[in-house]
Amino acid sequence: MADAAAAGVRGQPEYLLKGTNGLIECWPDRVVIRRPGGLARLGTGFPKSERAVPYATIQSVEVQWASRFHPGYMTFTPGGDEPPRRNPAAQRRDEYAVAFRRRDNDIVREMKGYVEAHLGSDTHQVPGEPDDRLGHLERLARLHAEGSLTDQEFEAEKRRLD
Repeated sequence: MADAAAAGVRGQPEYLLKGTNGLIECWPDRVVIRRPGGLARLGTGFPKSERAVPYATIQSVEVQWASRFHPGYMTFTPGGDEPPRRNPAAQRRDEYAVAFRRRDNDIVREMKGYVEAHLGSDTHQVPGEPDDRLGHLERLARLHAEGSLTDQEFEAEKRRLD
């Protein structure tokens, strides 16, 4: 299942998708696609197990939503590359695509919005800037509402942001 990682802790991505053929991590300045294990790399046909793509180089984000019978795909098109492939067989071999299950549609929707908001961004946002604090506060509120944070933890994190 996909995990949305709270980014307040250094070393954690904003979002993490555990797909069927790799991982997608959304960091403040880039997207990282990882293919852990030899089987995942063999499935894509690409020997490189990690690909970091800065937001400044991403031309578009394409999503084919997963259904009950077909996997979904999230594909990133770096500038200068050809447009995303809509053919599922071709997407399995695309080094910029990760397949996911239907249960992951919600996190993929959030990730797509996050990446699209950062497209063309060539600067790393410094933690503590107003937009970063607002995003962090929204994530904390969501975690609190889900019951992942206690009232005390939520209040302590809010105070830490000030």
